Amino acid sequence: MSRISRMLRMAPVAHVLLVAAMAVIATGTSAGAQAPDTARVRAAFLKMIDRPRVTLAAESRPRVDAGIYRAERFSFASEAGERVPGIFLKSVRATDRRPAIVLLHGTGSRKEELLGTMRTLADRGFVSAVIDSRHHGERITTGSDNDQYYAAMLETYRTGKGRPYLYDTVWDVMRLIDYLQTRADVDGTRIGIMGISKGGTEAYLAAAVDPRIVAAVPVIGVQGYRWALDNNQWQPRISTFAPPVRSAARDEGVKEVDAAFVRRFQLVRIAEPDFDAAMEICRSWARRIEERQAVVFSDEAVEAAVRLSAELIRARALPDKAIDLLENAATRATLTTLSPRAIAPGKEA
Repeated sequence: MSRISRMLRMAPVAHVLLVAAMAVIATGTSAGAQAPDTARVRAAFLKMIDRPRVTLAAESRPRVDAGIYRAERFSFASEAGERVPGIFLKSVRATDRRPAIVLLHGTGSRKEELLGTMRTLADRGFVSAVIDSRHHGERITTGSDNDQYYAAMLETYRTGKGRPYLYDTVWDVMRLIDYLQTRADVDGTRIGIMGISKGGTEAYLAAAVDPRIVAAVPVIGVQGYRWALDNNQWQPRISTFAPPVRSAARDEGVKEVDAAFVRRFQLVRIAEPDFDAAMEICRSWARRIEERQAVVFSDEAVEAAVRLSAELIRARALPDKAIDLLENAATRATLTTLSPRAIAPGKEA
């Protein structure tokens, strides 16, 4: 029994979620209503991960498995220079189009660790497909374990090129669905997705932006990342890719990794917005700061933060440096309104 199969056997909540998702997939009904701005957010995310499409050029060959299952090794091109290897599995009794479930592994794992789950799904009438994510499994070309994955993350931090953490795999999943919809044994209107750990995050991102996915089971415990940073609870998440974070800190001359540096590492470097775009972003952030710190910003104050930070803080970029000014101003305003009783004796307000 694989490590992943044991994990699922010990996780009753994950099992319940999987059964519920399988029911949704079996009916082909998409779950849940969308928020009003879903289309805008989805479009922005798709634009960020978009890249030139290439012909799938899919290849497939039989893979030996137990006699009651029929398995294949397949591969397809997701973009120029990238072929995605995978395994497709179904019951030998499955002779018609069946609902399909995409499976995604976690950090340091590989597609073969999900074979036990694939057989379980086949026993229940589903077909399934699992792929190696970028820099994992068959896609490791240099180093061992996570060396190549960590090196790719550090290179992205240094150059702003590539999206090895989560987003590249989301793109690969979308192209995998393109491939599955070409198969005669897959019902392209009933496709679900399930991921473990890192794969869980990739699963709910893919489901959020690809309407062809009608159900998702992200098997991962995660809180809002902004909350984790604000409440000093970011360490467990960063521990899964600590080496490139530490290397990035050394690049920047940072001796101790803290929430402020992690927040910077997590961001993908993009072109600095112009004044109008920075104003729009900072107005939105000002409203969040107002709610959190019980202060009020005038539009003139927001404009001054953007204009003065652009003129005087050369080493950083908008909108971050303007947001920092707003955060500091709000903190100062809050401290100056404290009662003298709240100030320790001998300390100045």
